[in-house]
Amino acid sequence: LASVQIGHHLAASLPRMDVLRNLHLLLYVVFGITFIECSIARRAPPGGAVMLADKEIEAHPKLRPNPKNSRASAPLAFDSREAWPNCTSIKRIRDQGQCRTCWAVNAAGVLTDRICIASGQAINPIISAHQAASCTYTSQNADENCEAGGNAAHAYKHAMLYGLPTGGEFKSHLGCVPYIVDPFSVAPLTCSTKCTNREYSIPLEKDKIISIIPVFSELLSKLCRCQFPYAVDGYWINHIKEEYIMSQRDIDAAVTQIQHDIMLNGPLTVTVDLYSDLATWNASQGIYKKPTASAEYQKGHIVTIIGWNRTEDGEPYWLVRNSWGKYYGEKGIFWIAMGQNAVSIESYISAPIIRVENHCNITSFCHSEIDQAISMNSSDPSAPIYLFQGNCTLQVSFESGGTLTPVGPAVPLRTQFPDAPSGPITSYRVLANDDNKLWLLNPYAIAGADCSIPANSTKIQCAEHGTGYAITRALAHYFKSGLLERWAFYPSNPNWMYNFDGDAFNIGTMVSGYFASVNAMLNQDGTRMVVFGKNADGESIAGIVNYPTAFARKFTWLIPPGPTKHILRCEQQQHN
Repeated sequence: LASVQIGHHLAASLPRMDVLRNLHLLLYVVFGITFIECSIARRAPPGGAVMLADKEIEAHPKLRPNPKNSRASAPLAFDSREAWPNCTSIKRIRDQGQCRTCWAVNAAGVLTDRICIASGQAINPIISAHQAASCTYTSQNADENCEAGGNAAHAYKHAMLYGLPTGGEFKSHLGCVPYIVDPFSVAPLTCSTKCTNREYSIPLEKDKIISIIPVFSELLSKLCRCQFPYAVDGYWINHIKEEYIMSQRDIDAAVTQIQHDIMLNGPLTVTVDLYSDLATWNASQGIYKKPTASAEYQKGHIVTIIGWNRTEDGEPYWLVRNSWGKYYGEKGIFWIAMGQNAVSIESYISAPIIRVENHCNITSFCHSEIDQAISMNSSDPSAPIYLFQGNCTLQVSFESGGTLTPVGPAVPLRTQFPDAPSGPITSYRVLANDDNKLWLLNPYAIAGADCSIPANSTKIQCAEHGTGYAITRALAHYFKSGLLERWAFYPSNPNWMYNFDGDAFNIGTMVSGYFASVNAMLNQDGTRMVVFGKNADGESIAGIVNYPTAFARKFTWLIPPGPTKHILRCEQQQHN
């Protein structure tokens, strides 16, 4: 039978909830028939968080405080679903059923989200909640894997040491080991040694995210030819110890930690005190701040924070993704008060650290479109210069004839710019009155602000990270040569070049005759610039322009536009 949806009016007409629940369960399991109002036909799933003892808290790694985060201000609202729109897993609401597996289901969800984000939204595997729940605690039997509960930190540790395969939700037929627990019951969870989805062709061991133990990681990736070029590099927790009462200063520090880690790396897991009234919450009740007087305490529950927002009155709240299916809360999302440690939401935090293998290479920069080109100091021709392409970056230097040569290999964006927003980096701003610090911006209105090279460091650090200001979108519509923003080119008016002294130069079809679109203009030494873009056939091209002089009051091509490899030397290729 095809799936049938039965409306709320029919459900309400049945005389007894028990009859409805049993009927619904029978129809769902046997025939695949579902209700619009599933919450009427099932009790809320249980919690399942097992708290860490004080000694164990000490044994788990912590996230080192970042001094610059204390000075950085997070935006008033941030939503991972909007920041990384191509990571569709962030929008997915999983369902743990009646097993106490919230810890595993949410940990698998966060692993999935962060792998997608670390890959530059290039790939979105669904990590198996079934395998996380059934393999993490090796001393438990199958029934205990469903009923005993657990901690997300242990799931992250298991993924780091042994890897986890893919696996979708109940009856999804996605991935290697899908979840086998339906929304209305419990089921024994056995750690699988092979894929349970007969439609999936990749063997389980080859399907796992790669173990990151350094001595084995390279060998393992070569032997198994694993599907994913990333691994769980580690994990961290920030759990308060038993009997400790958080001060407001502690809470504020935890809020800052959560916000900045989410903006950089994606959703994370937290443990909350679960009360019975959470199952009936919806947005019409406003922010969930504390349980009602009649609510019953139901132990701990692990959920996922994907962002935050404010009410019209300015009250901040966390956007919390639950694992009870989409018929609880607001389609699976709950609003829990921020900065008050409501139901202990800021007391127990954990998250995985994802490492991405270097899939970047110089050849791609030479043959494919360059997103942006930036000098770290627009008034100093000797300052480091970076080209950007997707989530990769390549440092280059100028040769005497104006062409570019690579300085080392192409690397993932976060390797050189740890605090940068996810690529592509399409815009930037130079603050000439603030030590020439840079703003890096992507098309999703996420910015890394005040970027510079600290003393004794080779990496570029940004003092702030968050939603870009109104200038973000404006910057997407014009391009600069970089020399203190001297020259600007507007695609909407391609026959003119402007400077910031108020002068305009008619360049005719000098640019538009070659370029269908311009992506970047890179100042070389105050006398010329490199222009990057693509032609009408979509091919990557670049050329070098001489600036006007006192003797030649016009722009001229030093090297007319052609394939980018004519400007960027490709002989020094990186071999992955």
